[in-house]
Amino acid sequence: LTMKPGSRLFIYEGTGAVNLSSVSPVIGGARELKKGTDVIGHVTGTGYKALTAKHVTFNIDTPVSLDDSNDRFHATDTISSNVNVNAKITNNGSSIANNMKYVIAQSQDKTAGVTADSLKITNNNVIEVTNQAGVTVAVIDFGTINNEAGATVKNTGEGGAGLVGARDSIINNKGTVTTGKNGTALYGINNLDSNVTAGTIKLNNTGTINAEGENPYGIIALNKNNNAADSVITLSGNSKIDFSGNERGVAVYGLNSTINYNGGDIILGSNGTGINAKGNSILSLTGGKISGTGAGTKGIYSDKGFINHSTPVEL
Repeated sequence: LTMKPGSRLFIYEGTGAVNLSSVSPVIGGARELKKGTDVIGHVTGTGYKALTAKHVTFNIDTPVSLDDSNDRFHATDTISSNVNVNAKITNNGSSIANNMKYVIAQSQDKTAGVTADSLKITNNNVIEVTNQAGVTVAVIDFGTINNEAGATVKNTGEGGAGLVGARDSIINNKGTVTTGKNGTALYGINNLDSNVTAGTIKLNNTGTINAEGENPYGIIALNKNNNAADSVITLSGNSKIDFSGNERGVAVYGLNSTINYNGGDIILGSNGTGINAKGNSILSLTGGKISGTGAGTKGIYSDKGFINHSTPVEL
């Protein structure tokens, strides 16, 4: 069987789990076609999808090399599906095959009974993208991204993003997210369409954010509807944003957002900024600590003011 570019071999829609390891790898230029354990044929071709699955739980249970166009990850297509990353994903420092600009992306429709908790991207392992500019690791549209404790998201290419949420999405970082020059670790927006201002933003950090390179952003909430209640950033527990070795880093940037700093540490390098609250943003600073290791650092900037302020700033 020869597949044409853009074609699909198997399409599955339903419930249950699908494992990446169930997709046959390419060996000697062909993919085995099996019935049970019996090989009944071979599939050749390029640019096709061996499996398209919708409304399933997709488990990435075998290591992925994003730079290998024959990796079975590139032969799968999941739609409105929960994704569990249980094995390492990396580009091995090389160009990503098929000109991918995001590693994982999921979206769902708003229907009765469906919430942001109904669709999840969960990282339990390592997702690593290096030497590639403008790449986003994970995007969720009306869903939830969980970077679990002990898990790592590393995207050190210039202008890249770690975890992006839109349209009432929630991002929870309990592990470690590393961004690069001019990059952002956690990024929340109202909608993937920049002309739409409806949609809430929730960004929660109890893990670690750091960077390789200058001008990094830890957390950005870009709320365009002027209502600070629709966009909430919360730092609590063991939250740590460490830009001590990065020039001009901004730990938290909120536009028209509520910023709750309940605990943890923000550590700045030269000319860095701890919290930059723009527009109608509201600051509630009840814990944590902001400190700086270099010249020209700024602890807190706000266009509007504070609800309370008990966070020590040592610069």
